[in-house]
Amino acid sequence: MLPAVAVHGKNHARLRSYVSNAINRPDVLRYITAVVQPRMVAALQSWAEKGRLKLYDEAKKVTFENIGK
Repeated sequence: MLPAVAVHGKNHARLRSYVSNAINRPDVLRYITAVVQPRMVAALQSWAEKGRLKLYDEAKKVTFENIGK
């Protein structure tokens, strides 16, 4: 297992800026939406069929699937 990394202060701001600039572009946002939307629709349909569910657990699963993609 990888160790956790904590970044603070100016380094945190710089790293956040790099990540933000990398994903906040229209072409990247379109790509992310195209990847995430089908998974979210499938999850919502599955949840509707289940009736009752533990939302925290289900949201954690779909979030992990999308991050992994």
